[in-house]
Amino acid sequence: MGKKNRKEKKEPELKSMEDRKIEITEVIKQINDIGFSTSVDGVKQFYTICSDYIKTGEGKSGKIKLEGFKREIEYILPTKKQNMVKVNLAYNKDV
Repeated sequence: MGKKNRKEKKEPELKSMEDRKIEITEVIKQINDIGFSTSVDGVKQFYTICSDYIKTGEGKSGKIKLEGFKREIEYILPTKKQNMVKVNLAYNKDV
């Protein structure tokens, strides 16, 4: 039996503050284009989560309900450079 070739695992490349800032700026711009302002509590909460993400680089994910709009913001804020920030404005009839 032959020996197995084992590759050394590379450390995942983490996003820099500049990368995070560029991606979040694009997301915020799209939310503003839709017509949601910071006066909505859920949007304000999402913006504070995004600013913390830009500063600390700590990955987060979750859902935030937008009361009165029957929508919720589903978000994934990753730490690895290979993963993109994902934000979805989903319909939820119970909100």
